[in-house]
Amino acid sequence: MTSLGKFRILSIDDDPEFHKVLNIKLKKHNVELICTESPEDFFNEFKKQRPDICFIDLNIGDYTSSGFQIIQAIRRKRGTNIPIIVLSKMNTSESINQALELGADDYLTKPIDDPVFYAKLERLLGLISDDSIKLEYAKVPPAYSGGHIMLNFEINKINEFGITLHCPYYIASGTPLVLKSDLWTEVIGVDQLPVLSIHQCRV
Repeated sequence: MTSLGKFRILSIDDDPEFHKVLNIKLKKHNVELICTESPEDFFNEFKKQRPDICFIDLNIGDYTSSGFQIIQAIRRKRGTNIPIIVLSKMNTSESINQALELGADDYLTKPIDDPVFYAKLERLLGLISDDSIKLEYAKVPPAYSGGHIMLNFEINKINEFGITLHCPYYIASGTPLVLKSDLWTEVIGVDQLPVLSIHQCRV
């Protein structure tokens, strides 16, 4: 993993144990973590410090879903200069879409997967680019290269630009996709659309 170097991260989460674990993860990479447990403390530190990135939990104590308002406030005050990662137990497509639409740069659900967490940090801190992430592949003989898998998707949105789907798996951009749904039968009279292609996938 690329050395993260000396960066300052401001986090808001009402779970001190989570902050303790997060601090252990980051301290060994020379990252300073500033922990807050309320919106008031967060914005006080935000004014005093110059964080390189912010971690936002969505539900903080009695402030249900206040993380959404915090994201909005950061974007109003500082534009898009400071990257925001949501770290939350909320894993519904509605919560993820709302956070991203309000200005969050990325979203990770708890418990945090370390390799994904560090890769996203490195990218948002400008230490690596998406193209620099290399995965090892095993060559498959042509005779065995064909195949298909079936996955369940939730259809979130349909408009003139495409179809937004929610799926608990990462699917690489460019992957061909055949969608079957009763919805197509009701709307256009067929149970399956022509082969589509994944344009963008967010974890």
